[in-house]
Amino acid sequence: MAIELQDFTKFEPFNALREKMQATELGFFEIFNPQFHLTGNERSDLERIGVSLPRALLMHLLDFTLVYKNSRVIVMQDNRFHVAYCSEFPVQTDYLVSTNFIGSSELRVCEHCLTRLHYKG
Repeated sequence: MAIELQDFTKFEPFNALREKMQATELGFFEIFNPQFHLTGNERSDLERIGVSLPRALLMHLLDFTLVYKNSRVIVMQDNRFHVAYCSEFPVQTDYLVSTNFIGSSELRVCEHCLTRLHYKG
């Protein structure tokens, strides 16, 4: 038994609302909340130069990877970077976070992060 869906282009209450909104074309909606989602500028800054974040804005997911808003990030510390919340994760008030390995020629990944993530078993 097939269910037939309503054709909302012919549904008068929605057409009246579209007219009230002065919407001349059909489109789609995407929910975006800058409190929870990265803006274009934030995404660009994270990729190019990194961003300094207060401790309260840096979180970790259930798999212990580090996250800022809706994006996984890495934390730069001295000559290494953290990819997870590990036993050696620095306790600071601010963190330099990035989505790219800024100045990566001298950086190495934290071995405790790799252990936390069970890297290669």
